[in-house]
Amino acid sequence: MAKVLLGIDLGTTNTVCCRFDNSIDFVKFRGKDLLPSVLYYRDGKIIVGDAARKKAITYPGNVVFSSKTYMGDDEKNWKIQDKEFIPTEVAEEVLKEVVKEAKKAYNADECAAVITVPAYFTSKQYRETEKAAEAAGLEVIELLPEPMAASIAYGIDENKDQTIFVIDIGGGTFDVSILRIEGNEFKTIGVDGDRRLGGDDFDKVLVELCLRQLRRDFGINLSSQEKSGLDTILYKQIMRKLQFESEKAKIELSVMEETDIIIPSLIPRENGAINFQLHVTRSEFIDRSEELIDRIESITRRCLADSKCSVTDIDKVILVGGSSNILAVRELVEKIFGQSPYSDKDLSKLVAIGAAIKATGDKTLIKNKTIKVTNILSHSFGTEVVNDRFSIILPKGTEYPCKLSQTYTTVVDYQSSVRIGIYEGEDTENINNNFYYDEYNLDGIEKNLAGIPKIEVTFHFDKNKVLHVYSKDLKTGANSNREIKVR
Repeated sequence: MAKVLLGIDLGTTNTVCCRFDNSIDFVKFRGKDLLPSVLYYRDGKIIVGDAARKKAITYPGNVVFSSKTYMGDDEKNWKIQDKEFIPTEVAEEVLKEVVKEAKKAYNADECAAVITVPAYFTSKQYRETEKAAEAAGLEVIELLPEPMAASIAYGIDENKDQTIFVIDIGGGTFDVSILRIEGNEFKTIGVDGDRRLGGDDFDKVLVELCLRQLRRDFGINLSSQEKSGLDTILYKQIMRKLQFESEKAKIELSVMEETDIIIPSLIPRENGAINFQLHVTRSEFIDRSEELIDRIESITRRCLADSKCSVTDIDKVILVGGSSNILAVRELVEKIFGQSPYSDKDLSKLVAIGAAIKATGDKTLIKNKTIKVTNILSHSFGTEVVNDRFSIILPKGTEYPCKLSQTYTTVVDYQSSVRIGIYEGEDTENINNNFYYDEYNLDGIEKNLAGIPKIEVTFHFDKNKVLHVYSKDLKTGANSNREIKVR
C-alpha cells in the first residue's frame, strides 16, 4: 500500500499540509494552500474549510472558529442543532479533510504525518491533538513543537552553529522558544508562551473600535446580544461581519499606515439600514493593542531570563504565524534584541515545511544533515502536598527523557497509606490551578508518628512522552506505580 509522509500545521485559523520530496509540495484545498480551520454543521451535514467559513455570515450559529484555542478544555463545547462538538472533534473533522485531499493528491492509501503543536501546549493538549489525528485516519509519526519545526525549516539551509529565538503568534496561541542548532542537532533550551493570546485578540481590538463607534454614532450597544435588543441570529451575523472585516483591516495595517473598515447594510432598520464605515490608523491600532504587546514582551523577556540567555547570545530571531506580520511585533523584536527579525519566508507555511522535512525520518539525509531533535518539558510535573500545594518533581525546561525523585513524609500520626496525585503546571501554592492527570493510594507504608515515614516518589518521562510514576516506602518496601500517556 502506498503511504505518503506529510507535515501538518494544524492551526487555529488555517491548517497547512505539505510533503517534502527534494522540494516542498503543498496539498491544495479548493486550489489554495491554506485550509481554514473552520467547521460548519447543519441538518446532519459537516463541512470544513473555506466553504464552512463562507457559511458563517448566513448561519453564524452553525459554524465553529478557533477551536484549537480550547484544545484539552473539558468544559468547552459547541451545541449546534442536534449535535455537540468538543475541540478534539473539530480538529478531527479538519484533519479528515486533510487526509482526503492528501490521498487524492499523491494517490496514496495511507497518510503518516508529523503534526505541529504550540510549544506551550500542556501534555493533555498534546494528547487530544493526537487523538484527533488518529480518529481522522492519520498515522502520527510525531507531535513536533511549532518553533522546532520553524527552526528546522530555516536552519536546514544553513551550515553553521547558531542560537535562534522563535516568536510564534498564531490565531489563538503565542509561543516563544530558544533553540540551539549545532551541526545536525536541533536542541530546545527555552520555552514559554500563552495559550490564550494570538491573532484573534488583535482582531478583537479592532472589533471593539467598531463597537465604540456604533455606540457613539447610532446609540447601538453590541457588547452583548441582550444589550443590543436584536434577535440572536441577527446579532451573531452582525458580529461575524465585524470580525471578518476587522481581520482584513489588521492584515492591511501590517503594510499600510491607515485603512477603512466598510460594511454596507450592517444593521437593518425601519428607516434604512446602517452603512458602517470606520477609518483606522496604524498608530491607533498599535495604541489600542498596547496590553497585548506588553504581554508578548513580558513573556519574551521571561523566556530569556529563565533560560539564562542574554540578547547577545541570540544569533537570529525568526517570526512565525500570520500575526507576526503586525508592525508593532517587528518593532518589539528590534527593541528587545537590537536586530531585525527574519521573515523572508511565508510565515503562514513555515511550520508545516519544517514538519514535512522532519517527516522524512531522522535517518534520512536531507541537504547534508541527518536531523536530530532534542526537546524539553514545557511545563513542570509533580504531586500534591499538604494545604493544596504543588511539589515539582520534573521542572519545566528539563530535557527528556528524564527521571527524577523527591522524598516525602506523612502529616498524620500512624497513617496506613498516602495519596499520590499527579499534576502538570507551575502554581506551587494552589494545586487547583494546575492540570490534574491521575491519583492513587500507596498502601502498606510504615505506621509511625507524622514526619517519620519516608516515601520516595519518582517521575520518569520517557522518549515517547509517557509519564511513569513510581512510589515506594523506603522502610517497608511497599510500592506502586502508574503509567500515564500524557502526550
